[in-house]
Amino acid sequence: MPDRRTRKGKRDLALLHLLGSAGLRRAEAANLLIADVDERRRAGDPRLRQAIAHSTSWWVTVRYGKRGRTRAIPLDEDTLTAITAWVKVRPAAPTEHLLLSLPRTGQPPRALSTRDIARIVAQHAGAAVLPGDRRTPHVLRHTFCTHLADTGADTAVIRELAGHADIRTTTIYTDVNPARLEQRIAERSRQRHGVRRAAARD
Repeated sequence: MPDRRTRKGKRDLALLHLLGSAGLRRAEAANLLIADVDERRRAGDPRLRQAIAHSTSWWVTVRYGKRGRTRAIPLDEDTLTAITAWVKVRPAAPTEHLLLSLPRTGQPPRALSTRDIARIVAQHAGAAVLPGDRRTPHVLRHTFCTHLADTGADTAVIRELAGHADIRTTTIYTDVNPARLEQRIAERSRQRHGVRRAAARD
């Protein structure tokens, strides 16, 4: 966990949330502008509302792909809080990029590069003692998609939020696996037992 008391810690925490809680690719995070985070009305699609039930009314607009496509992703409370804390201490810079380097005195801040982002993620993943092959920005994006699938999000919703060009990429996360089936059955069984106990008390 980044040290939230420091400017660097606040920046790193915002970055990690954008990758893991909003599913951004590292290039998308590097290109993000302050103005890309804004408040808007909640989603009209009921499937999307269900997938993002714990989100705020703040969204991030992401530019991706070679055709200049965009997608909008709702931010949960923790992500919004992390971004807000960073913006409050973000140094003045000649660029409107959200995520900046924090150079020594005399050098102006610049937008983080994809290499910077990979290094930051690897640093915190190492501190968390994650295996060497789990220390990349893509692992956080993978976690975002997996969490959506585990909460029952529709394939089309996951594809939209992740910006997958090919639906086959999305089905990697939505294909049923034995562990997920066992977990769902166990949860369902606990729910039924809870209902029976409540009914017996009544």
